[in-house]
Amino acid sequence: MLIAVILIVGSILLSFGLRLIIKLIAAWELKRNYEAELEDLATTLGITVEHLSDERLTSRIVELTSERFSDELLSNRLSDFCELVRTVWDWLGVLIQILTFLFVTFMTIDNHTDRHGSIYFEDGAFDFAINAWWIVAIGLFFWIAGVLFALGCRLFTGRYPGQAKQARKAVTDFLTSRWKQMSPSEENA
Repeated sequence: MLIAVILIVGSILLSFGLRLIIKLIAAWELKRNYEAELEDLATTLGITVEHLSDERLTSRIVELTSERFSDELLSNRLSDFCELVRTVWDWLGVLIQILTFLFVTFMTIDNHTDRHGSIYFEDGAFDFAINAWWIVAIGLFFWIAGVLFALGCRLFTGRYPGQAKQARKAVTDFLTSRWKQMSPSEENA
């Protein structure tokens, strides 16, 4: 039974470790995409990336970004839809992993419980628990399929899933913060 517990706990720990690595890769990818978008924006404006912070260019940058990531463009709508599909896909993967964990745990305990409900220990306790490694395999499958889907979205729309929505939100947040800075505060009124 100890081997069964080690197999199940080990697969869970490896699954969490894999998820952490995936999150780190996603953060790096987000930063890389942001920097690439800044370079593209600077190239379009005919300036260097360092000059993007120039206040005189703010209105032109907001205008250009709003045009590029407008929700009226079909490619941006498809990118936003791809984000929804990928989010549902990711949650489906998590749900299947949880159900697999519960099933393997139940079957491991159920196969080694006598009719009075007492768990007994024997050498074959890990026979079903070995299936806990499917949790890791399922996580890898859903991650790889999600990456391929994101690349397909990029190929067909020119955007990663949700990229247009994130850019529109960034412009809105920027304009909101700028408006708050320029408007007189309530304390001074």
